[in-house]
Amino acid sequence: MNRQPLAHVSSRIGVITALLSLGTLCFAQEKPLVGPETEKRFPPVVVPKDFKATLFACDPLVEYPSVIANGPKQGTLFVAHDYVTGLGVEITRRDEIRLLADTDNDGYADKSTVFAKGFNSIQGLAFSDGTVFAMHAPLLTAVKDTDGDGVADERIDLVDGLGLPPEENSNRLHCANGVTVGHDGWLYLSLGDRGCDVKRKEGDRLVFHEGGILRVRPDGSDLHVFSGGLRNIYDLALDEELNVFTRDNENDGGDYMIRVCHSIHGADHGYPYLYYERPNEAMAPLADLGRGSSAGGVCYLET
Repeated sequence: MNRQPLAHVSSRIGVITALLSLGTLCFAQEKPLVGPETEKRFPPVVVPKDFKATLFACDPLVEYPSVIANGPKQGTLFVAHDYVTGLGVEITRRDEIRLLADTDNDGYADKSTVFAKGFNSIQGLAFSDGTVFAMHAPLLTAVKDTDGDGVADERIDLVDGLGLPPEENSNRLHCANGVTVGHDGWLYLSLGDRGCDVKRKEGDRLVFHEGGILRVRPDGSDLHVFSGGLRNIYDLALDEELNVFTRDNENDGGDYMIRVCHSIHGADHGYPYLYYERPNEAMAPLADLGRGSSAGGVCYLET
C-alpha cells in the first residue's frame, strides 16, 4: 500500500452540519429533492460568523449517518450508515458505506450509491490515496475501488482486536472509534476504554487496558500506543505541525468533565484516577468544558 504522506480528511462534526438527516422531515420522491426548499423544513443551524451551513443530503439519500469522510473528487462524500447501532447485541442489518455525489454541481447531493457493506458498527471513517479506512469494532478495515465503478472491490482487515465484536459487546461505543489520516504517513486511531488485545503483524501482541490513541501504518504494520489515560475519544485533529488535539467523553455525572487535550507521544492524560484524584501526576488538559458527550473536532486555520 502506498505510504506517501496522507491528508487529514475525516470529521464527525460534519455529520451535523453537512447532513442533518432527520428522516421524518424529508419525504421520499422519485428524484430525491435536496435544495433551498428542503432546507426550510429543518431548524436553522447556528454557526460562527463567516461560516455558512447548508443541507447537503437527507433521507432517502442518507439514513442513520454516524461519520463522514471526503470523497474521491469534489462534490462527493463517503457516509457510514450505522444500522448495527451502538447498543444491544441483536443485529438485523450490517453497516454500509455510501458514496454521495452532487452530479449537477448545484451544491446539493442528488445521488447515493452503496460503496461497501457488511460492517459492524462504524464509528470512524477516513479516505486517502484511493483507500477508505473504517473503524468498526473490533476491526480497522481498508476498502478500495480499483476499477473505478464506484463500488469497492478490494477489502482487507488491517487490525483485529480493537474492543469486542458486536455479538459479544452490548455497548460498542467504547471500542474502535475514530481514524484520522496524518500527513506524516500514520493512521491515528481513537480507542475507547474497552482497550484492545491485538496480534500485531510483527507477531507479538499489543494489550492495552484503557482508552487512548494508537498509531499504525496504512498497511496495518507497526501498531503501537501513542498516548493513554483517555476515556472514550471519538475523533482527533492534527494541525500542520502534527500537534494532536482531542476531546474526551467523560462520565456524564459527578465531577468528571469533558476535557480538551493536547496529546503528545507517551502522554498519560490520567483517566480514570489520576486526573480526578491526583491531577498533578497526569498531563493537564487545555480546557474543561463541563458535562456532556463530545464527538469530535477539526483544526481550521490553526484554531
